[in-house]
Amino acid sequence: MQENILHDLHSRGHVEISGSSDTGRTLLQRLQQTFGVTKAPELDREYRHNPTVDDIVDLVEQHGPCVLSLARMLPSDQGGTQYAGHHAVVVIGTFKVEGRNWAMVLDGNDLQSHPVMERVRAYADKYHDGHLEAITEGALSAIQKEMDQAGESWDSRQMVYSLIDLDKSVREADKAYRAYRMDLAMNGSYSDLAPITFPNSICVTTNASVQADSMPEAMKHELARIVGSQPDSFSRLKVRAAPEEL
Repeated sequence: MQENILHDLHSRGHVEISGSSDTGRTLLQRLQQTFGVTKAPELDREYRHNPTVDDIVDLVEQHGPCVLSLARMLPSDQGGTQYAGHHAVVVIGTFKVEGRNWAMVLDGNDLQSHPVMERVRAYADKYHDGHLEAITEGALSAIQKEMDQAGESWDSRQMVYSLIDLDKSVREADKAYRAYRMDLAMNGSYSDLAPITFPNSICVTTNASVQADSMPEAMKHELARIVGSQPDSFSRLKVRAAPEEL
């Protein structure tokens, strides 16, 4: 997902990927690039372990969407029991709500739970023996039509997006990983949930640089309003919003 979104942002001029300049290219090469005949620029990616919230905010602002992997990121009702070790999302952008840092992310969690996902699972069970990977763009359109006909005010396009309280998630991930390492050192085993087999980290594309903010200030203000309007009981990962609000 990180690769696809970065290449899309590059094609729109929002992100520059070094090595993709037209300097020194022949007319034929430039035409091939224009019409998408040549391969997209290669991405130079590296993992940075134990990022702080400020690290995440700065790296996304400088290099565009990054893959964030944190321990215990998912609430139990969103797949956190099965994916208890760590979970990865693509951070598109960050914003603040009353001094707290939040992130808009692309989330491929197949165990997420909300009305759209219930529809998707039912569709997969009916037509694809339960295989979610068989769901296509056309299938999502059909699912959206079913929801519209049933008067359900949800938008299937929301399914891949989540809003995350970065301050809380990073703090809890750091605490969980430290507890895991300490337990291993003292007891030689781990007794709580599943082992954390991947460190808290962020994967950044070092040869990408942001040219235009992918989340305008007006969008950040609107997201902050939506988050601020939700009761404290909502999970830190999923913020439910009406289709017209996103």
